[in-house]
Amino acid sequence: MNPLNSTKTNLTIGKVSSYQYQGKGSQSFLWDSKVSGLGVRVTKPSKLNPVGDKKYVFQSRLKNKESIRLLIGNPNAVTLEDARAKAILYQNQINDGRDPREIISQAIASDMASKQARAKAKQEKELQGRLTLKALCEAYCEDLKARGKIKSATDTFSAFRCHVFTTPFANLPAREIKSENIAQIIRQVLESGKERTAGILRNYLVGAYNSARKAPYNPKALSTLIPFEITSNPAEVIPTIPVRRGDRVLNKAELKKYLSLLGDSPIDQFLRLNLYIGGQRIEQLARTKLTDYQSETGILRLIDPKGRRSVGKERFVPLASKAIEIIEGIPKGKDLLFAVNCTSDTLARRAGTRVSEINREIGGVSFNCKDIRRTCETKLAEMGISKQVRAKLLSHGDSGVQDAHYDRYDYHDEMRKALTAWEIRLDEILHDKPAKSNVTSLKKIVA
Repeated sequence: MNPLNSTKTNLTIGKVSSYQYQGKGSQSFLWDSKVSGLGVRVTKPSKLNPVGDKKYVFQSRLKNKESIRLLIGNPNAVTLEDARAKAILYQNQINDGRDPREIISQAIASDMASKQARAKAKQEKELQGRLTLKALCEAYCEDLKARGKIKSATDTFSAFRCHVFTTPFANLPAREIKSENIAQIIRQVLESGKERTAGILRNYLVGAYNSARKAPYNPKALSTLIPFEITSNPAEVIPTIPVRRGDRVLNKAELKKYLSLLGDSPIDQFLRLNLYIGGQRIEQLARTKLTDYQSETGILRLIDPKGRRSVGKERFVPLASKAIEIIEGIPKGKDLLFAVNCTSDTLARRAGTRVSEINREIGGVSFNCKDIRRTCETKLAEMGISKQVRAKLLSHGDSGVQDAHYDRYDYHDEMRKALTAWEIRLDEILHDKPAKSNVTSLKKIVA
């Protein structure tokens, strides 16, 4: 590396532009007489580059006498003034005992680190933009479906869609949601007069955050919950909102009117059957399949998925004569027991709508499917049907030690006798007949 064999001149833009390769080596130089170490280098022309490659360069010696040469840039991209300033900078660094190459390497490394940090921050921002409260709610509903809780997933998603997705918090990162944000969501529902919905929504949000918080340690949880990186539950500190217990029970006249208004349509037959079998949960009955009814024994199988069960509890309801007559006479579907050209969830909703229609026709205090269920159990209790038999018939809690581990009796005889007596009572109500004494004597049989 010897600049002495090359010409020195006061570089101008014209001279730089017109300078071409000279000499016998692989490159030639035109050095600036104004700024020491600055030059223009042109490489020997080749087939790939007929005019050669032209660059501003800086050449000098470090204090340890080591020669260095640095490329400054193409004259088409770097001005002569900038090239001179760069050469002066490099020489000053050498005069200060520093190596410009190391400074350049450090600058490149620092710039790369800054770019990586910015890219990571951008990626994190984009990721958090996807891991919103809305996304967490949706992932939680998918997790419920994966665990077989289809009805819970549907109800939960409906509540989220109506009361969470419409709020300004829906598109915020889920892990940045604060307890006061959750409180604001719940308060808005509560102040709209939907006390029960507010309580249920609070519980759904607690469930969503708890599922995501435990997902990294729960092999059964969907992996889509893990990226939310939830470490605490902002909904847990929100006080529970007690659900007011319903107390609506149809009186004898209302029950008679309800029975008389049930026609022969598939929906009405569905509601009549439900009434005759003691007021089962509408959603459970709507899911009944063809294979769930045993015509030989007159037993109907229901699946109760309520609570924290991963697999629904099987229940067997021994039917009395009128209920059997209804089931034997209704048109059957390909898979479901009730052929109403809709899904089981739609059937349950249509049943609820039909009850509301009958309610409006009867007038008075409003009632729904749950009130019909409550009416059935109340009347069964009045008839002397024991609490134990009613619990087996209507699938009330059996989580106690006795029920869960020891009592394996199926109570089929008692349930069928109870439903037989219940059908008699409904016939008496419908036709204004006095209650027969053989119904009240049922206490001795099923108590």
